[in-house]
Amino acid sequence: MTVRHFVLLPLVALALPATAQQPQPGKFFDATDTNKDGVLSKAEWEAAGRRPEGFAMMDSNKDGKVTKAEGQAAMQKMMEMRSQQAQ
Repeated sequence: MTVRHFVLLPLVALALPATAQQPQPGKFFDATDTNKDGVLSKAEWEAAGRRPEGFAMMDSNKDGKVTKAEGQAAMQKMMEMRSQQAQ
């Protein structure tokens, strides 16, 4: 495990809810996007019970919104890290 894993893993964990199950990003995104504008605001994120640190980690371009693409990229990183940990 590299130093990068020690930095990223806690950040990814912050993006997950306290009672996280197997991630289903599309369903979560659609349910959390309450105004159906195609992006998640920080208010929508927190209303879904998510930690603000997770929003900051997923908002890769720091524009105050998380797009589906940003969410999918963060989920991919998390899955890659889990796979590497299992090896």
